[in-house]
Amino acid sequence: MEFNSLKMNTLQNTIFKSRYALPDEDWDAASRRVAQHLSKAEINGSYEIIKAEINDMINTGRFIPGGRIMHGSGRKFGSLLNCHSLGVDDNRMSIAKLVHDMYLITTVGGGVGVAYDKIRPKGDPIQNIDNQAPGVVNEIEKIDEVAQRVKAVGDRGPAMIASLTVNHPEIVDFINAKLEDKKLTNHNISVGITRKFVDAVKNNKEWVFNFSGRDYYMWKIKKWNDEYEQPKTMADEFLIHGTTKEKALEIAKKFCSADDASGWYDQFECIGRKKYMAKDLWDLVIVNNLTRGEPGIQMIDNIEENFATSYCETFNSSNPCGEAMLPAYGNCCLGSLILSNHYNEKTGEVDWDDLADAIRVGVRTLDNVLEMNIYPIPECREAASLTRRIGIGVMGWHHLLIKLGLVYGSKKSLAFADRMFHFIKCHAFEASIELAQEKGAFPAFNAEKYLDNPFIKKLPSRIKQKIKKYGIRNAVLLSIAPTGTISMVAGTSSGIEPIFAPVYERKFRNGGVMQKELVVDSMFADKLLAGEKVDHIVGAYDITPEEHLAMQTTIQDHIDQAISKTINIPMGSDIEQLSDAMLDFTEYGKGATVYPQGSRGDEPLTPYDYKRLSEKELLELAKKYSGVAADACATGSCDF
Repeated sequence: MEFNSLKMNTLQNTIFKSRYALPDEDWDAASRRVAQHLSKAEINGSYEIIKAEINDMINTGRFIPGGRIMHGSGRKFGSLLNCHSLGVDDNRMSIAKLVHDMYLITTVGGGVGVAYDKIRPKGDPIQNIDNQAPGVVNEIEKIDEVAQRVKAVGDRGPAMIASLTVNHPEIVDFINAKLEDKKLTNHNISVGITRKFVDAVKNNKEWVFNFSGRDYYMWKIKKWNDEYEQPKTMADEFLIHGTTKEKALEIAKKFCSADDASGWYDQFECIGRKKYMAKDLWDLVIVNNLTRGEPGIQMIDNIEENFATSYCETFNSSNPCGEAMLPAYGNCCLGSLILSNHYNEKTGEVDWDDLADAIRVGVRTLDNVLEMNIYPIPECREAASLTRRIGIGVMGWHHLLIKLGLVYGSKKSLAFADRMFHFIKCHAFEASIELAQEKGAFPAFNAEKYLDNPFIKKLPSRIKQKIKKYGIRNAVLLSIAPTGTISMVAGTSSGIEPIFAPVYERKFRNGGVMQKELVVDSMFADKLLAGEKVDHIVGAYDITPEEHLAMQTTIQDHIDQAISKTINIPMGSDIEQLSDAMLDFTEYGKGATVYPQGSRGDEPLTPYDYKRLSEKELLELAKKYSGVAADACATGSCDF
């Protein structure tokens, strides 16, 4: 099958010029620049051959490296990696280092994920002095303030995510932290879920929090003002964690008095322990998702069990969009196969041979990125070198399904997903094994321990035999990013997401005046103009939560890292339906994010019922303007 250079409309070209191009650079020149830079990592005299292969894949839009790679390659201080994971211990030096490392990473455009489980809860003693610990939320607020200053000196804010497991005593305050407007504005938050917790939810058990071997409970605190002749006026009741009744009361007196700037409340009383049920905590997660689209959830047991390098490093946190499960200082090295461009119009099928070739070149390209990247701190280079993590992902998945006549989320689409991603998985591992034969396995490779991982055990026997004999270049290989902006440049659907809508209304400001226009998804427009059927084309809000999650879990079976996937739900969705779907998902998935329509104010894009238009109006609209509405991850800052 012959391929031409990627063609762009005005919108695609504008985004490309503003985000990725050098001055006066077109797509052909950018492809050459990136290929030339990344091929410098080659050995054994293969520079020219590999440069030509990488250039051809990028130029024709069959495999495109992540946005940071497209932007940074060939620039003097170009950082090529999208995201990083940072750990933090419960001491001043570690917290200070976190601020230092986060600042250096975000100022070169990297996103940061941080796990805060080691930070002691608010009110715990420090050096035997009671009620001194400021707590998790307070520490995150400090980081958020630094991130705000980074945002102030650049045109884009940093992508940040903070995570905390359900065991931590401060988890309720953490979940509610973003309910207050203008708080943690540079962060998304994610809750770590365990199987023990899911079992407690399903069996309606009490949930007891724990930190450093100590059990914490929830206590009911009442506060009031006792001035003048009206005792106990303006009573207010709230919950606070603590190991004992007395401890909870001490924490309330110190921190709640400080929080109440008016000084109105001055009396506190602990009126007893609340038996806090696991279902209460789960419902809090679900309700917040229905109203605010946060927190995301991560299934800790599923992640840790399938963490291929658990014998040499420990899972710390995800990256901001949730597709990479990383150790402390781990990096995201990402690129995407454009699946819709591997469809053969003549045969009406996927060109499997060309897709296999793109996977091979993609693995080599991302492995070279690890060599050519300029690392913001030495620990990131060390982590990258130890296991050589990369993340082959996809975009254009829904556009490919549309070309094949498949409805997103249907049984046929799920069966095809199983076939497609098994193919991608096997060819990615084969490519990395070939690289190991040429360049050597990743330094921490141990055949016996690596092959004992549950995910690796499920690989075909022929691949496991080759790994045992030759090793493998990259410890982990697969990661599906949201591809928000770069998929708009490529003119296709993002990640494994469904299209936003066949037709949608876009709001934009022109000369200070808010305007509206109708936009047609590019694939929907192509089908309309070709006179082909369009009744199988659905949008993100037409798909049930169960169908969204079924697609994600089907594909997750073949992905050694994770998938960034948003579960779009209409306004007024049923809480029990979402709760049940998410509980089912916890058994097989790694992470999920919910986005309720209208949860973040006046949205720029709104689905439009195209059946209100006549056939003539719809065709005229398709001729006039079409585009791709690509939602990025929940942070709104991921640029892949």
